[in-house]
Amino acid sequence: MPFCFEFCNAAFQRKRKYFISSLVFCCALFPWRVFASEAPITIGFPLVSHPWSASRFLEQSLNYLNWKIPTYSFQAKWISVDDIEKAFDEGKLDLAVFPSGYLIDEKTRQHRLLMTMVSREAPDPDAGTACAVIVKRSSPIKSLSELSNVPIASANKHSVQGFLACLRELEKLGTDTDKLTKDHVYFLGDLNEKNVIREVTEGRASAGFIRAGLIEDIKKANAANVLEDIRVLSGPYAGPAFLKSSESYPGPTLVANTTLPAETVHEIMAALFSMPPDSWGQRWTAPANMSSIEKLSEQLRIGSYEYLRHWTLKRTWDIFWPVFFVIFILIIALLTHGWMTEKTVQKRTHQLRRSLVNQRLAERKAQKRAERIEFLEKRSLVGQLSSIVAHELNTPLAAIQNITYMLRSRIDSALENNTSVDSDELESIEEQLESIETQALKAGKIVDKVRSYSKPNQQRKTVSDLLRAAKEACEVYAKKADVKFENHCKSGPVYVHFDEIELELVVHNLLKNAFEASSTEQKSMIFCSLKYSTDNSVVLTITDNGSPLTKAAFDNITSQSRVSTKAHGLGLGLDIVCSLIEKNEGKIAFTLSKTRSLITTITLRSADRELISASQSAASAVLKNTSA
Repeated sequence: MPFCFEFCNAAFQRKRKYFISSLVFCCALFPWRVFASEAPITIGFPLVSHPWSASRFLEQSLNYLNWKIPTYSFQAKWISVDDIEKAFDEGKLDLAVFPSGYLIDEKTRQHRLLMTMVSREAPDPDAGTACAVIVKRSSPIKSLSELSNVPIASANKHSVQGFLACLRELEKLGTDTDKLTKDHVYFLGDLNEKNVIREVTEGRASAGFIRAGLIEDIKKANAANVLEDIRVLSGPYAGPAFLKSSESYPGPTLVANTTLPAETVHEIMAALFSMPPDSWGQRWTAPANMSSIEKLSEQLRIGSYEYLRHWTLKRTWDIFWPVFFVIFILIIALLTHGWMTEKTVQKRTHQLRRSLVNQRLAERKAQKRAERIEFLEKRSLVGQLSSIVAHELNTPLAAIQNITYMLRSRIDSALENNTSVDSDELESIEEQLESIETQALKAGKIVDKVRSYSKPNQQRKTVSDLLRAAKEACEVYAKKADVKFENHCKSGPVYVHFDEIELELVVHNLLKNAFEASSTEQKSMIFCSLKYSTDNSVVLTITDNGSPLTKAAFDNITSQSRVSTKAHGLGLGLDIVCSLIEKNEGKIAFTLSKTRSLITTITLRSADRELISASQSAASAVLKNTSA
């Protein structure tokens, strides 16, 4: 034995070169694809309710592939339609024949569709199957619209030709298919389409959903007796030459797994395309257009369109983003318009307010100007009246002086001629003449003062005793009313910068107004007070117990354009008083008491000592001249 081994080894060493060359040549000629047959290609065939004429054609297709492509080993695996997709995704199937209803999902639509089965009755791959609605022959149901509230039997809820196509037809009629499948449709299972027919014939279901062509397959199997008691609710649809109640959809389609090599797929397709039709005209053709399946799944909101049953933010945004964008633009436009409108309104409002303020200021200025003009007109009228009065009064006053002079001359002449005149009579005449002369002089002073009203620039600084003027005025009205005078100043004279005659005119006029205001009461009361203020001024306050003043009446008193409410007179007294006080650098103010009666306050500047001394010296000189 060792000898034999050594002999063979020696022979191999001598012929090694030739042996290796021969081995390489044999390997090159050897059909290596024979080894591939050790891993067979598995084709998944769907289990469909018997009878199904296509099942025999599928077996023929398997045998044809094994005959046509001997280098591969093909084997069939019959599997339920519910499990065929799972097995295909797990890689247990290299090829599979899918009913069109199982190509609804987005994942399955991404598989490689190779070819679709057609027949003599259904030559169009896009319209190879449909759904049929059966009812009992004696049923009163005549159309699909009557199926809303009746029990319906079906085999498989995923089947296009046995359920989904019919459901779509009902949805077209306005039926709530979600409620229908929940309350009225029940399912018997994948392989129980013949039991659906039994449910209808035995009356447990008013209608049944089956695949179109099942009735024809039953007739081919010579089992037509089960069809005597049923009828199909046919619709006006073109397509396969069998009874149907819905539109037609693609028939069974051969799908290749992505793990299968492209060269192998090409050979399989070439072989099946060359396969001749069977006795019923069944054959393989180009893959169907699945757009109708896509549309069906979208309309029924199933498969990859099941999300349409549930509204999410993403879906809402994906569908309505143009609407949201337009709404957003409109909101921005409205907000911008509102903001601009608000700004414009604010600007216009500010302008209107400013215009209104300016208008009111202009009106106030015009009112004050009008009041000033009216006041000046009154002063002008006072000046004119003063001139008239002065002109008219000077004549009689001059006559009085002349008569007085003549009387005095006669008396003097009588005395010189020693004419007898009673001494008592002479003394009386003398007194009367002195009185006439005094009054005439005083009237002349009044006339001159009235004339000076029209000449405000011709002023002479004089001082007067306000205490004396107030006391004398109070004594005059004490006979007519209860007048109370309080002096809070020193016991001596209270000198102010004021002309004596003008001061008497002012005080008498104000007391007269207070008396007239309180005369309406049962007992007239006038309160007069004199005191010094902190700024070396003298304050005279006059208060009455007259009737309460209204706001309009008080405003009339305090305004420059005063309107007289008296029945007699020109209504210029208060204007003259105010003018005289203003001319002498004084102030006059009007306020209301608690009982709304008028309080008049006059503030006058106290006279300087030098001016008081000068005034007293001038008065002494006048007295001396008079005595002389």
